[in-house]
Amino acid sequence: MAAYDVAGNVSAQSSSASAGTPASADAAAPSIPQGLTATAASFSQVNLSWTASTDNVAVSGYRVYRNGAQITATASTSFQDAGRSPSTAYAYAVAAYDAAGNLSALSSAASASTPAEPDTAAPEPSMTAPRNGAAVSGTIAVSAGASDNVGVSHVEFYSNGILINTLAAAPYAFTLDTTLGANGNHTFQAKAVDAAGNSSWSQAAGVTVSNWRTSEVAAISTIAASASAIVTSTPTASRDISVTIPAGSFAGQVVINLKILHDMPPPHPVANSDLNSTGIGMEIRVAPTVQPANYATIEISYTDAEVARLDRSKLLLARYDEGSAAWLPLESISYPAQNKVTARTAHFSLFQVMSPAAAVDLDDIRIYPNPFYPSRGQARVTIDGLPEGTKVKIYTIKGELLWDITVPAMGTVAWNGRNKSGRAVASGLYLVYFEQGGNKKIKKVSVIR
Repeated sequence: MAAYDVAGNVSAQSSSASAGTPASADAAAPSIPQGLTATAASFSQVNLSWTASTDNVAVSGYRVYRNGAQITATASTSFQDAGRSPSTAYAYAVAAYDAAGNLSALSSAASASTPAEPDTAAPEPSMTAPRNGAAVSGTIAVSAGASDNVGVSHVEFYSNGILINTLAAAPYAFTLDTTLGANGNHTFQAKAVDAAGNSSWSQAAGVTVSNWRTSEVAAISTIAASASAIVTSTPTASRDISVTIPAGSFAGQVVINLKILHDMPPPHPVANSDLNSTGIGMEIRVAPTVQPANYATIEISYTDAEVARLDRSKLLLARYDEGSAAWLPLESISYPAQNKVTARTAHFSLFQVMSPAAAVDLDDIRIYPNPFYPSRGQARVTIDGLPEGTKVKIYTIKGELLWDITVPAMGTVAWNGRNKSGRAVASGLYLVYFEQGGNKKIKKVSVIR
């Protein structure tokens, strides 16, 4: 800038001064966010993600809307919406904004539904019969009640730790013939299982079984001196038993008395550590008291229920020796298809069907039939040779647990080819896992339907 007068004189220029014009106002909104996705990450959280918007200047952030209402603002292109309710549908949209406050239109909506909350509550079973402390005999009622926050899948009943029945629907009740077992103290317990695999046990009910019918006369036969004979139980007897006596066994006439036993001496804790009782027995007495000079063949039958959890091919007959208070195994032949066991003996006394005790390690485990063909009438897969206390678990190849049990003292368990929900498993290969005393082993079983 310079000054001048009327005579035309002009001053020097002043010091310079600068100024800038302001930019025009930003009125352009960011682009609409694209690619919004909503995924239920759990029963209480939905995860959102989208593609970044663009702006003529810069995008500052995004507003997130749930069911039409804004729930947050974020500078990120993702958001975790926690604290949601299970089994609920949610709709989401996103809008972008810039520093000037310009807001884009809402993105296309994305929806997600949270799943139901996992069921972790175990059912609550209770034994309703027999009552704890009861003295029972004959046929008794066995029952339990069970409740669950979702629903009971099935109830398992155990006697002395051994599974005796499984019921899939209420009322959870059945009858049990106590005469098929031994007299004495027994426990009953129920285990309730729901569809999620949660389970719990009822309080145990301890009872005393008192069936005083310890024996029944099955046959009485007179045998002439030196004669051969076959003495069999009468048609009305509760069990088929017999003894075949060869010629020359007795020098004089004798009377043979056959009895079916319902109570027998227990196995000797040391001498019979390798044998388990079945409670299936007979007695042979001779009058006058004399033992045969030749080996006789004895035969004892059994029912399917009496040996349901035993390997029939391994059953044997043993003679009770009163002097040592021990059962002495006899040379025996088992006929599983005919439900009987035979043996030879030259000493008449008490006789019992017995089974070998459980194995002591995992190397003797057997799984049969394998493959398992339900379509051919095969009802169960038997697993035997198990040490007492072995944990058995059956998994799919993908690692899904189908069935588990802890082995009782008898060393044999049976799997019916169903999962924890009671549904039949599909054809395929399954892993059988064993664990006992720190030792582990895996075998395989095939199911072909």
